[in-house]
Amino acid sequence: MENELINLKNNALSLILEAEDEKELEEIKLQFLGRSGKLTQAIRKLPKIDIEKRKELGVLANEVKETIEASVDEKKKQLKKGILMSKIRKIDVTNLHGCVKNDSFKTNKFVKPSIKLCSENIIINNNAIHKV
Repeated sequence: MENELINLKNNALSLILEAEDEKELEEIKLQFLGRSGKLTQAIRKLPKIDIEKRKELGVLANEVKETIEASVDEKKKQLKKGILMSKIRKIDVTNLHGCVKNDSFKTNKFVKPSIKLCSENIIINNNAIHKV
């Protein structure tokens, strides 16, 4: 039973590390922690084990559950950060500070900075963010 719990933890962590989006992470979480999840099924076997061994395995099972939950949460944060960073990379940072020369019209007129995110309708004008 101890080896089963350790194997479940290792399998879950490897799948979590390979996950590429939040939907996949939720599926992994359900696969291990859901009502009919692998870890849930293992925990249901605990009452059939000797009392002396049950305490030790119960503590291990709870540690495995907490580790999986924490890993899923951390991976979600990483994925959200990656999405945010990809959006930030699409911003034209040359227009963020002060006035810039408007080269698109080939004049010497200076214009106030204004940028637009490519993937969403968000405009940044004069250091303020506006959803359009």
